Amino acid sequence: AQMQQHPFLLALFMRFAMGGLCAFAVLVFLRPAFPTRASLIGNSVRVPVVILTAGSFFYSVSVLPLAEALTLSFLAPVFVALLGALILKERLDGRILQALGFGLAGMLVMVWPRLQGGVTGAELGVAAALFSAVSYAFNLILLRRIAVKGHPAIIVLFQNAGPALCLAWPAYFVFQPMSGGDLLAYLSAGALGVAGHLSLTSAFARAPASRLAPAEYTA
Repeated sequence: AQMQQHPFLLALFMRFAMGGLCAFAVLVFLRPAFPTRASLIGNSVRVPVVILTAGSFFYSVSVLPLAEALTLSFLAPVFVALLGALILKERLDGRILQALGFGLAGMLVMVWPRLQGGVTGAELGVAAALFSAVSYAFNLILLRRIAVKGHPAIIVLFQNAGPALCLAWPAYFVFQPMSGGDLLAYLSAGALGVAGHLSLTSAFARAPASRLAPAEYTA
């Protein structure tokens, strides 16, 4: 809802800024060990990928119906499994391929009207959603590589505070006054995002990316 009320860059910054505050609170509570040099590098590399992923998806949400934008993003599990096999050398068994096949078939059923030209006027939003799917998959592969060694709280802090710092300057030029309700909405989105990121990071620390990919279809 906030994407339709505020400029895109401002809404994106506020989401990450509030997420950064929540992630910092989690870090203070858990007090993990200071990250290693490899962890700092790995987390820093993910920052621009996170910005591209969230930026393209949030833009698609701002111009497409939520259900349609989310449906188009369901190509991501397929890319996660393929990249997991190519980059991480994970094994794709029959159950994984079957789950991905069913999910992909469901996604195609939902977007068939657009593929047939039944819905027009938002081609850039569709392109953004598809780009987000590929970027999100690559982001999860990077997450898998660092999650097995890094602490989830540190990973999630980088994932929120890093993009917020990068977006602060562009957001400054489109800043608009916000009500208490707006701030509460962004804070809620940030808290939910951090909770989801912590769960996702913990999952990828314990299971192969290709096996977790079909679980994306529960969305």
